[in-house]
Amino acid sequence: LKSRGLEIGIPYWDWTRPNTQIPALAADETYVDPISGNTRPNPFYKAQIAFAELETARDVQAGITETPTFGDHTSLFDGILLALEQEDFCDFEVQFEVTHNMIHYLVGGNSQVSMATLEYSAFDPIFYLHH
Repeated sequence: LKSRGLEIGIPYWDWTRPNTQIPALAADETYVDPISGNTRPNPFYKAQIAFAELETARDVQAGITETPTFGDHTSLFDGILLALEQEDFCDFEVQFEVTHNMIHYLVGGNSQVSMATLEYSAFDPIFYLHH
């Protein structure tokens, strides 16, 4: 992107680090435009699902907030570490997917049109921060 002249980065959520909530970029329904000062709808908060005439929704689970003691790691970090310790690709892939899929559940919860459902997960803008 930089070679094409783009001066911004792509937002990314490192969910292996301690979290107190989902990223602020995706948590707030509106934001204040830093140039105009106007309050605008946050494009990372929700999205339309045109073919179903629905909007994405989230049911963020309490397990997303994890603050380990000093020197310890989050369970998501430990899950990725366990995946990286595997000696063959199949074992790595299974362990990685278990940890990866946990984020889908922790963000989507029991909401039908959320990160937790295969049919709708990619419609939620936080999907792209996760991937």
